[in-house]
Amino acid sequence: MTEPEPYNFEDARTVPIPRQFHSLEKDGPFNACLRCERPLLTGETPYMIERVFKRDEPIIEYAMCLDCAGSANSELSSESRQAIRVWFEEHLDPYARYQRLSESNDSDDPRPLFDDCVITGRAASDCDERQIMALCRGDRMILGISSPMMISGAATEEIIGLLSEQTKGWLEDFVGDNFGMPSEFCDNPDLLPLLI
Repeated sequence: MTEPEPYNFEDARTVPIPRQFHSLEKDGPFNACLRCERPLLTGETPYMIERVFKRDEPIIEYAMCLDCAGSANSELSSESRQAIRVWFEEHLDPYARYQRLSESNDSDDPRPLFDDCVITGRAASDCDERQIMALCRGDRMILGISSPMMISGAATEEIIGLLSEQTKGWLEDFVGDNFGMPSEFCDNPDLLPLLI
């Protein structure tokens, strides 16, 4: 298997980061990486935003530069990374996603790209739990096959079922260390951040 080509941020279509991807704590855009605290709004550093919701309330939210996200991803077990990759290959329809992306080309409103679960098709309004993720650079969100996206709690639960105990432990530590949440929080797998 060959490594995928690095993402070309220069040619990507972008829109201003919508408020759905703003930090509740900061009352505006995320301005620093969760791990290394590198400034994110200068436009130099590509980063991701992930927000986990229970109904309409964000439970977990963070931004992480892609260097730190790659480092975090490497801390997951190789079995879990492989299982997640295969699961997405089997469940994500890239052609449907490409069609949705093409339909959005005439609009600067990216909501149709994250209003429905990319796996189940369930509307965000019908999901008790859900996660949204976007790739960004500076104050712009990148529109592409994998950004932005929403995953429902039902899909998240399936993914959690594939993870090794090592990876589940790492996720629990990630939540506890970064968000101060007790381990009981992690008993609800629908609320664990998965899109690192």
